[in-house]
Amino acid sequence: AAAPRLAGSVDTPGNALDVAVSGDFAYVADLLSGLQVVEVSNPAAPAIVANLAFQFGASRVAVEDTLAYVAASGGVLEIVGVSSPTAPSRLGSVDTGAGIRELAAAGTLAFVCDIADNLVVVDASDPRAPRVVSTTALGALGLGVTAAGDRVLVGEGNGRVQIFDVSNPASPQ
Repeated sequence: AAAPRLAGSVDTPGNALDVAVSGDFAYVADLLSGLQVVEVSNPAAPAIVANLAFQFGASRVAVEDTLAYVAASGGVLEIVGVSSPTAPSRLGSVDTGAGIRELAAAGTLAFVCDIADNLVVVDASDPRAPRVVSTTALGALGLGVTAAGDRVLVGEGNGRVQIFDVSNPASPQ
């Protein structure tokens, strides 16, 4: 098989820690430079088309439909409207209780692995007033999280993958 070929790149003003893609746009958690929105429709010439600053930066990002979920410092999850990617707007935020290590989203739910070894479920069905609906102890360091339908999978530092049924987000099983 052929080796991957670099198609293009763009320098961000900060440290690009995480990237989520939706359509022709990449959303970059750029640490102290906040959220950078990069148009990637032409991979040979990606361009930053918008940014949104957060007081303490951005470390993780997930995008679902017209919402971006951005992990800010201290466990704050910012909800950002991206229906117009070139004009992202801060809609609301919620304190998840501890620093956010990993983040995934499905629909209007965000799933956070925090530094206190918890899986935190945030309901952003009202993006101006997101709320924590459950916190479940993982028992180990959550190093990766992904959402697939009514399931959330968490990769842990102890070599285990936990699968949660989140059909009732207030009570993951």
